[in-house]
Amino acid sequence: TSVRVMNDRCFGVRTGSVARAVASNGAREAFSEWRNSNDILGSREFNQREQVLRQGCAKVAPELPHLTSRRLNMVVPAGDKWPSPTACATMKVNPLCEVVGKIAINREVLAAVSNKNIFYMLGLFINGIKAAKVSNAMVVALDEQTGQWLRDKQVPFYVKELRSRTGSTDNHATSGLKFKVLVDFLTIGCSVLLSDVDVIWLQNPAPFLYRDSDVEGMSDGWDEPTAYGYDNHGALRVFARNSGMFYVQATHEALNMM
Repeated sequence: TSVRVMNDRCFGVRTGSVARAVASNGAREAFSEWRNSNDILGSREFNQREQVLRQGCAKVAPELPHLTSRRLNMVVPAGDKWPSPTACATMKVNPLCEVVGKIAINREVLAAVSNKNIFYMLGLFINGIKAAKVSNAMVVALDEQTGQWLRDKQVPFYVKELRSRTGSTDNHATSGLKFKVLVDFLTIGCSVLLSDVDVIWLQNPAPFLYRDSDVEGMSDGWDEPTAYGYDNHGALRVFARNSGMFYVQATHEALNMM
């Protein structure tokens, strides 16, 4: 599986300053040209806001244009009927196929997963989607109450009743179910930009996707080494990938990953 994370131009490693914190014990361990730190960065120390606002995070030309990405192994080839009637019937997801067949753009949708616990937050998410004019957005409802709430508001939705192993319905438990939900989308050949409902979209994200890998996602790292990983006394250390928003293409590799 190939994974793309945000380009380092958004962090200014080569062209600007990078926020760093002093290690708790006052010591600094050198790695490459950067420094290792376990301390927590305060908002005042993160000085990249001006640069990100100036440069933005739109697609940029590769630094090594002769290096190209591998050919993606799509679940449903470009010339085949979509959504795949066979896959829809086999997976028993005809309601999902009906929704994505109506709203998907180039076999892509923006989707969020929600239950009945967070209607207020879900409402803010939907308002943002509408304001940003994202026409291929939908919600996966984890219970019938959420499905009815979305139906009343005329929001495209798909009901997939799921509960966590513990039975909890809090935010973290719900977030863990998103990967099982993605299996349905990818199996029928639908690529997904999956978003948590606490994300406010200010514009349509579709033009900013590279679409040259199985997965495009965010990292909780604040500069190049923490985002991409670095050697820490012989062990690879990398900050967590952030699953609050990521794009998954409907490839066999992505499907296996889910």
